Amino acid sequence: MHDVPTDPGASLSAGRNVGMEDFENLLRTLMSPENASRGLAEQAYEKVKLENPGMLLSCLGQTVRSCADPTLKAFSAVLLRRCAPETINAAATSDDARELVKSSLLGSLQEETERSIRTKVADTTGTIAFHLMNPRPDSGRAAGTWDELIPFLVQCCQSPSASHRESGLSIIGGLAQWLGDKLAPQGEAFKAIFAACLADPGSGQVRLAAIEATCKFLPSLPDHALFADLLVPMVQVVTTALGQGDEATARAALEHLIELVEDNNKFLRARIADISAMALQVCGTDTLDEGTRQLGMEFLVSVSEKSPGLVRKMNIVESLIPMCMQFMLTIEDDDEWETNDSGFEEDEDSELYTAGEDALYRISVSIGGNTVLPVLTGLVGGFVAHADWRNRLVGLMSVCQATEGCSKQLSDNLQDVVGVALARFTDDHPRVRHAALHTLGTMAADFGPDLQEQFHQPILTG
Repeated sequence: MHDVPTDPGASLSAGRNVGMEDFENLLRTLMSPENASRGLAEQAYEKVKLENPGMLLSCLGQTVRSCADPTLKAFSAVLLRRCAPETINAAATSDDARELVKSSLLGSLQEETERSIRTKVADTTGTIAFHLMNPRPDSGRAAGTWDELIPFLVQCCQSPSASHRESGLSIIGGLAQWLGDKLAPQGEAFKAIFAACLADPGSGQVRLAAIEATCKFLPSLPDHALFADLLVPMVQVVTTALGQGDEATARAALEHLIELVEDNNKFLRARIADISAMALQVCGTDTLDEGTRQLGMEFLVSVSEKSPGLVRKMNIVESLIPMCMQFMLTIEDDDEWETNDSGFEEDEDSELYTAGEDALYRISVSIGGNTVLPVLTGLVGGFVAHADWRNRLVGLMSVCQATEGCSKQLSDNLQDVVGVALARFTDDHPRVRHAALHTLGTMAADFGPDLQEQFHQPILTG
């Protein structure tokens, strides 16, 4: 345990040269589980940050790059990122201190071998760059520059080292969110970098960083068409990862594609059919993890909600509705279902079941009954007549999920739909009987009072 003097930051705040050993001891005490010691260290740190911000920045920068203790390296990178808004443009911070911080960060990115530390340093580098170029109004300082940064990042992205390529892309992506207007004029150059890294032959992490950087850079472009050629390699990041059995990378890439649907869905339109076909294949591959298949479904549902007209034209509803029902068929039997009081909570059986129900509801609402109901009714008859109770339950619950989105069309065919549910009141399986009651209850709420007036007698008799 390291003892803390009465004022452990006295030499720093006084502006004297500070030995890195003393500074590292201060950092260790900031991480101490002992409240008293840590409290003194926190007071000392805050005092230094206020009175001698340049010294603090210099010491943190040197620790990030040169400290032998990886825990202190990582901690210093986090502290440097957090204190940047208050210190990097402070009047008391010298240009020399700023230059030392910049050189320390770039040096660390070149030299650091521990991925977790490198990730923190990359985040800190982006934060420092942002605050240098966008000083707080109360700092009284004009916007600064970091002329070496972009050339350095380009070199990183073209480096033989996968870790350098990943770090360079990560920082570019972060900068694009904050300083997109400054990077947009170099869109062609960055496009070439992203294209090369999306097809990186040796590293899934580099390919993933490239798809993330591309997505973050896109909003800064005045014309998204500039990046249209990147859509195919972006999709190939998913397919390549799946081919290599790397589902974690595939899931992360799918999440970025879903974000594109939410934020820049027009960008995807040129290749939406190909991307949707890939997502459908992911959904239907039962050897994949449930989480991966759910993300494939989420992409398709998001497209349905953002561009319903486009989905109708693509004629993928004929494949999408059966896929939702296939998800729901993953429901599992439970011998104690009749005796528990949990109610109709199928999500306890399978996350895919819940995902399928949710997707069917959202698709029916966004696409509408004219497109959804003909597909659904063509399937329900076979499901409710199936020998397996799961199919019968899914057939009934599919109708239940579609009542809101297909209400106008269903209202014209209430007798047929009610008849399907009534026929299952005497089903051999209790969960199918429950599903029949649940479906009629939902329809009674959605189509009342007409349903009650027309069908109260057969329902009560059933």
